[in-house]
Amino acid sequence: MDHRTFTAAKCAIAFVRFNAWLLLVLGTLTLGYALFAEFTGHLLRGGAFELGLGIFGLAWTSSRRRKLASSST
Repeated sequence: MDHRTFTAAKCAIAFVRFNAWLLLVLGTLTLGYALFAEFTGHLLRGGAFELGLGIFGLAWTSSRRRKLASSST
């Protein structure tokens, strides 16, 4: 393998890695925006009560799981 092939391979790997990171960042931003829009839409439509219950339920079940895990050891 000569020097030019090695450089082309390095460039190809860098290009693929850059695109993978770009897709990851854009996907995360898109997911974050979708979740933000969903929750904001619920709040604006008067769904603050349901959203509050959902957040409370998640916090309560996670704290309950921690208590059960610590008491079993």
